[in-house]
Amino acid sequence: MLFFLVGYYCVRDAADIRALVACLVIIACLSATFGAWDIHHTEFWTRTIQFPSYMAEVKGMIYGAEPDTGLPYNFFIDLDQTRRAAGLLAAPLAQGMVLAVAAVLLVAAGPARLTATHVAIFLLILLGLCAGVWMSGTRGAMLAGTIALTGYLMTSRALRRHPLARLTVAAAVVLVIGLATRDVVDATINQTDGSSPGHWAALRRNIDGLFQIPVVGYGIGRQGPIAAQASITNVGGGEGAVFSIAYQSGVLAALALLIFYAVCLRRLWFADREHQAHFALAIFWLMIGLATTLVTSDHMLSVSGSASLWLLTGGAMRLLSRAQERPDAVAEAGA
Repeated sequence: MLFFLVGYYCVRDAADIRALVACLVIIACLSATFGAWDIHHTEFWTRTIQFPSYMAEVKGMIYGAEPDTGLPYNFFIDLDQTRRAAGLLAAPLAQGMVLAVAAVLLVAAGPARLTATHVAIFLLILLGLCAGVWMSGTRGAMLAGTIALTGYLMTSRALRRHPLARLTVAAAVVLVIGLATRDVVDATINQTDGSSPGHWAALRRNIDGLFQIPVVGYGIGRQGPIAAQASITNVGGGEGAVFSIAYQSGVLAALALLIFYAVCLRRLWFADREHQAHFALAIFWLMIGLATTLVTSDHMLSVSGSASLWLLTGGAMRLLSRAQERPDAVAEAGA
């Protein structure tokens, strides 16, 4: 909510949104480039900046460190210590989601007419961001990015005159991403990786205890990452943004978040239909994509993972409010 409000009150016109998107894409490109390097240089984290010591002494991490390196387990994709790109965010889970958001925004920011050179540069950057998501090994980002990118390409009015091209591009995106993530999908379905069994078990515990939650919840800090790091015996499954809010503040609080989320989606969708707002449509599909993580992870409540999306959502909602105020002002003046 803090980042939503920052976006709402700091974005004043379309130029601010474009500047924000440009900054996010630049940061994402730099992070993807660094991630491609750091995935092969684990010693940078363990020796150069002594990241394990920082996590233990400053962040207070008690559990979740890989014994040999001291790095968080999410720096590795399997028990064989196959690295995942952490990027400038120093967190593979956040890296994947930030790059996925940037990739969809890049598509929405593309002008209608491009020269061959511009198209080549555009595709190179887009492929680099997608490769960065893949190197991060973040399944949630892969799924959210696939849904958002495909949805945007299918519904964007920029391609409405070319339905065959729209279908071809969307199918190509799904095919390429599907082939690139085939091993990850197989491991998730068969639960042969290190995290899928834990995610399913957490989801079952969350559902089993949902109807036993007090009206005002069990209290702030009794669920989610804070409870895990503090070694508190938390309630429920311990993960999932909606469940995290429900167990801490009550089911009504979780319902309030979902209603707020639905209102944002509705306004963003009609903004594109009525005003041809490309960024509003891109943010709409990003929120649809990230909604898949609401019950499986705390992505939507994390600063590093979803701050960019909440900033953009707040900014877009502010611009929509101003767009609606102008016709009203004209009508009042005429009256």
